[in-house]
Amino acid sequence: KKLNALSTDQVKEAFGRSDIKVFNDSDLLKEYLKKKQYINDVLLIMTSGNFDGININSFAAELVTQPTN
Repeated sequence: KKLNALSTDQVKEAFGRSDIKVFNDSDLLKEYLKKKQYINDVLLIMTSGNFDGININSFAAELVTQPTN
């Protein structure tokens, strides 16, 4: 969309929350999400793009089928 990237601080300020995670790198986002344990959690992903071409459906399936420790 040819807009300037928002800083992490701008996003946190806009949502009025200092505890949210903001990612501008899809690989870092994927690593972070794969390492998390999901037990009774809701995962909301907001984007104005396509996550650098990540197939979000197959990635979501991968997250929900990962073994729990």
